Amino acid sequence: MNNNILPIGTFLNDGAYRIEEHLGSGGFGNTYKVTHVPSGKIFAAKEFFKSDINLRVGNTVTVSVPSNNATFESFKKKFVKEAQRMKTLNSQHIVRCTDVFPENGTYYYVMDFIDGESLQAYINRVGKLSKEKALSIFEQLLEALQVAHSQTPQLYHLDIKPANIMLDKKGNAYLIDFGASKLSSIEREGVTSTSLLAYSKGYAPSELIEANFSRIGPWTDFYEMGALLYYMLMKKLPPTSSDLTNGEDFSFSVNTDRDIQNLIVWLMQPGTKKRPQAVKEIRAYLIGHEATSSVATETITIQHRQNLNEITIIEEKKRRTTASRNTHYSQQKETKYNKQNFSIDNSFISKLKRTAKICLVYSVMNLARLIVAIFLIIYALFLVAWPFCIAAILAATGCSEDIVSLFFGILIFVWLPIVFVFSLLIKIEGNEEQKKWLFRPFAILGKKIENIPKQFSI
Repeated sequence: MNNNILPIGTFLNDGAYRIEEHLGSGGFGNTYKVTHVPSGKIFAAKEFFKSDINLRVGNTVTVSVPSNNATFESFKKKFVKEAQRMKTLNSQHIVRCTDVFPENGTYYYVMDFIDGESLQAYINRVGKLSKEKALSIFEQLLEALQVAHSQTPQLYHLDIKPANIMLDKKGNAYLIDFGASKLSSIEREGVTSTSLLAYSKGYAPSELIEANFSRIGPWTDFYEMGALLYYMLMKKLPPTSSDLTNGEDFSFSVNTDRDIQNLIVWLMQPGTKKRPQAVKEIRAYLIGHEATSSVATETITIQHRQNLNEITIIEEKKRRTTASRNTHYSQQKETKYNKQNFSIDNSFISKLKRTAKICLVYSVMNLARLIVAIFLIIYALFLVAWPFCIAAILAATGCSEDIVSLFFGILIFVWLPIVFVFSLLIKIEGNEEQKKWLFRPFAILGKKIENIPKQFSI
């Protein structure tokens, strides 16, 4: 059993909260899953317990040796100040602090419970993150830092790492544990011992490791953000700040985008002034706009960089490239104009050919219409007065009855297929009644037409 944590079922704040589960412990405290007894809602409660100087006697927190009393009291005050400042942070990507109270010789503050897992646990489970997933988390954390850095005085997190980022089941990221943020004002309060400053290896810049509080600022959080982005993409820690100062390079995978490489290198510059100075600069870089930082607007050559303290700027090359692009653009424009003229000529010839073709087709179709009309007139006369037609022909020509019958047989059995074929090949003008009238002879012959066929149209 771990004597540094409270037992499950322990009540806090006069029975208002009941401990349900121990969620984890860090250098500055223990975190529990608790139930708010009156409402039944689930929250997370953090207990201030500095493992290197505190002991627990029963439920009460004490110090290991009397000489640590001053340190314990100093940090406890800052723990309370952290909770109070977290209450003022209005960001959807920072856990909301809802309550703070003293008990068991220490202090507790209550936060919203995130139903999910830490980013560290997520990466352990799925491995390296895609560029899209990593940038999504990165941009959400930028929003959280924007809110924290806009406070008066500014609030810095100073311990950004996968273990201090929660992901809910919808993929939303939350920055937790501002336990190190209170250290930004230690020097002004007369505490200068470097042993009081906690940091995470691989994520901390030199000013944090050296506890050089005069150099700590937003850029300190940005360095850790660069290390975090590197870890999400590579699933390994980047070179330490001392290694980077000594010239060690990043070992990016071959499929890592150059823009992402440059962003990480920029964020993790050993010199504080060479890093971005505000969240808006990073956002400008991400959306492809020109940032106010001179480093962000100039080309960073990674392969040929001999010393990370000196970034090679290639202004002359940029000017020559611009001139070359202008010349190339002019040539492209002239070529495009020639192609357009050629395209216009070809288009005119094609239209002329098509017009001639249409005229020819319509001429043939009109001739076909005339032939069909003549046949229809003859056929109509025949249907109305065929006995008289036969008698008149016999009387006028003196032909035999067999010849006249043969003529009308040819007229019926040859002309009818001709009418049908032409009616399929030409576009019939007029309304539906006129179309039905054309096909009425077929109905008379017992050929019932249920569906009028669609006519050919060019």
